[in-house]
Amino acid sequence: MSESNFSRFNDTLEQSGAGASLDYLQQYFRAREDYHKLFEILKMQARQRLGLPVVFDPENERQLPEDLGRDLEEALMDACRVVGQHLFHAGRPDEGWMYLQPVGDRVLAKTLLHEVPLNEETRPAIVEIALGHGVDPAYGFRLMLEQHGVCNAITTIDVKTGQGELDKKSLEEVCVVLLEHFYQDLTRKVLGDVAERAGAPNTPPTPDSPVKIALGELLDRHQWIVIETGHHVDATHLSSVVRLSRNVSLPQHLQMARDLARYGIRLPEDFQYAGDVPFESTFADHLIWYRGLIGETETDTQAAVDFLQAKIANAQQFDLPVIVETLVAFLAKANRPGESLELALEKLAGKFEPLGIAPGLFEIANSDELRSRLSQFFEGSGDLLGYAVCRLT
Repeated sequence: MSESNFSRFNDTLEQSGAGASLDYLQQYFRAREDYHKLFEILKMQARQRLGLPVVFDPENERQLPEDLGRDLEEALMDACRVVGQHLFHAGRPDEGWMYLQPVGDRVLAKTLLHEVPLNEETRPAIVEIALGHGVDPAYGFRLMLEQHGVCNAITTIDVKTGQGELDKKSLEEVCVVLLEHFYQDLTRKVLGDVAERAGAPNTPPTPDSPVKIALGELLDRHQWIVIETGHHVDATHLSSVVRLSRNVSLPQHLQMARDLARYGIRLPEDFQYAGDVPFESTFADHLIWYRGLIGETETDTQAAVDFLQAKIANAQQFDLPVIVETLVAFLAKANRPGESLELALEKLAGKFEPLGIAPGLFEIANSDELRSRLSQFFEGSGDLLGYAVCRLT
């Protein structure tokens, strides 16, 4: 503050009191975008409004009445919210998040995050807040994918899933981002290949423009794709995207994943990498899964069920929980919750520790009839807590 500002502050304090002088300081620091000092002033104003000393006194505030302590905490959270918003609007999301994080308003944080101009300075903080702190995982993941590519994106999903950092909704969102990006990229390259073969003068769509033809349609039209020309993407990335796309659920995304599996089947044997149980033949086995969920024919869904049941019948004991959970998950996704629940009760409940592949029993039992069936199971097995949860929800 210049000498005149010190004088103005002193004059205001002497003529109008502490409240007016704090108002002056609030306007002063706000106008200069000195938001960290603004925060200190807002805290002082909150204490003054509540009849407390404007400067924090640890001894005094440890002995505050409960109501006064609650009011002070709410006022301090309001100050955090105000300063956090200012810093986001100023393009300083990393600093803004320090203030907004204690507030816990993720809807506000998500809105503010999307308003921050994206540039080389702000991108790391946006990705960290969006993906690392779970404010908007899909947005942060998309930015990371654009900058660092598919390989890094796949690793990120696998690591965060393994560490339990992505809930079911967030996992599906980031897998959708990966699937759409990879699918569009592959389809553009196939279109370019088709155009080049045909000697067409037109160029394939640019990376910024979505393709308007399905990969599956191109595969149907041109049997030579991959078989005669070689593949257009890294086969290990393709197999990982096909695997991770088991987390998607909307029909259009299932169709994309199915077409990627169809493409993968055409790869030479050297690129048919083995997958994990029960998808050892990565592309062929996943194609059964995706066709079963899409259900284009009357037999597709049952074919997938039969495929997984055969895997169960021939499984080694240590592979059994994985395959059973996979079938339970498939039946739930295929809108056959009754069968899903019965299989889970028969093969999993009380027998194996959950692996996280299948939804939980309460998630599967999404109707009164199934909840009643589940309560009968808990009563029969002597699980009073499970029984009580069924009856109370």
